[in-house]
This record gives sequence, structure tokens and C-alpha cells, in this order.
Amino acid sequence: MKSQVRSILHGIESSQNIEHIRRISAESKGFNAENLNKAYRILERNEEEKYKSEDQKNHERFVRKNKKMSHITHNLPIREGRPEIKKPGLEFEGNLRFLAEKYKTIDEIFKHMTCGQLLRWYVVEDKVYRMKDNKLAYIESTREILLDN
Repeated sequence: MKSQVRSILHGIESSQNIEHIRRISAESKGFNAENLNKAYRILERNEEEKYKSEDQKNHERFVRKNKKMSHITHNLPIREGRPEIKKPGLEFEGNLRFLAEKYKTIDEIFKHMTCGQLLRWYVVEDKVYRMKDNKLAYIESTREILLDN
């Protein structure tokens, strides 16, 4: 008896028999072979998608979208994202002394300050003052730095 069970289990384990059993069970539930094949193809594609990077997925979506146009080849290079443009004032570049040494005019210095730095300093004519105690910090005409922070 045990040997018969083993032979049946051994026969079921082969991939052809498993596929045959799946088809029989699917057909008994009302699925036809064509729909079953489509479902398997979708499952295989989803399995392949797991191992692809986001750039590859985006590229394949881009190619599928443009497949309708006959003049575009399918061997398009992977399109790269937009270059990142650094805008002044979004990242801290340095304190007032550093900015004064790096940039010539007060307008350029204030353009490269962060929001927190802009709240700390203010300008009257060609001089920069500290907001907290109204002390003179920088003179543009002589490029003299009196206060650092």
C-alpha cells in the first residue's frame, strides 16, 4: 500500500502532472484553457517585474505606451530623469562671513541666505545689521565684516 502511495505522489510531483492537475481543476471551476494561459502570463510578468528597477519599469511603460507609433523603435535608451537644478537659498552655504567673502554684493549675499538667516539680518543702504540687537555686521563699500553670527 505504501509503495502505491509513493508512486502516486512521485508522479504528481513532476511538473507536467502538476500543470495537468491545475488545468483540470481550473476547467472544472469554469475557466477555459485560453483564460488560464492569460492568467499564467500575467503572473509570470508580475514575477519578472519584482526583480526590475524602477527605471526599467518606467522605460518599459514608456515603450509600451509608444508602441502604437510605428516609427519608434523598441530599442530606445532608458530615459534619464530631469537634472536637478540647485536653487540658491535652499541649502545652507555658510555664515555671513563666508557669504561675504564668496559673493561681492549684498543682493547676491541675501540671495544665497537661507530663510533662517534672512530672519536674522536686515539691510539699510549698503550695510547689514543684526535683527536682534541692531548691531552693524557688514559694510559693503569696504567689505568689512564686523559680526560673524
